[in-house]
Amino acid sequence: MGSIFVLIGTLMLMYSLIIIVGENLKDDLFNGIVALLLYPIFVFYYSLSINYEKGHRAMFIGVCGFFVLIIGRIIGLE
Repeated sequence: MGSIFVLIGTLMLMYSLIIIVGENLKDDLFNGIVALLLYPIFVFYYSLSINYEKGHRAMFIGVCGFFVLIIGRIIGLE
């Protein structure tokens, strides 16, 4: 059961990464590279400071994915 949660959480994180990096690659190559390399920091900065309208959905999907992944790890360790 825990492995399913880990898989779902990882997929949610990857979906969030694709959205954020794709949006930044549309604007500038350098922003896309920074978004890819510094994803955890950049997603909050982009979503809360630069463009909340486009970034808040991806940010919340990424945060939910992280928590689902952690819950899956905890279930899998027991």
